[in-house]
Amino acid sequence: MRLNFEEIADEFQSHFRTRSISHCDFVEVVGNRVIMVEETRYIDKDLLERDVYDAEVIEMVKKMWGSFAIAVWRWSEKPEMLSKERYFILKVKVKPGFERTLAQLIKDVRKFKNGAYDDVKIKIAGDKDER
Repeated sequence: MRLNFEEIADEFQSHFRTRSISHCDFVEVVGNRVIMVEETRYIDKDLLERDVYDAEVIEMVKKMWGSFAIAVWRWSEKPEMLSKERYFILKVKVKPGFERTLAQLIKDVRKFKNGAYDDVKIKIAGDKDER
């Protein structure tokens, strides 16, 4: 089941009177898993430049934790939802040859999952494997 997470995020932001919560693009509930997906493009970003790379890690961590905060708020009265496995997936389009940089980016973002997520993974658009 795919959830309209943008609508849920708008309710959260209205409730807390804020417009600055970063969050994922959509959420899918599949069996015992909640999968939060952020779609982005690294076609025109130079991730080899340290400042750009660091800013991207920070942005992904903000989206990961913002998504978690919104989900916990939304499902606070549904313990069955909170007990599901949680995954944050970064689905990207990337310049050829940047796969290694993305592997490092995910490794750095994983450091901040702190028990909120079972795992953080990357999926390259058009690629069947998740890393």
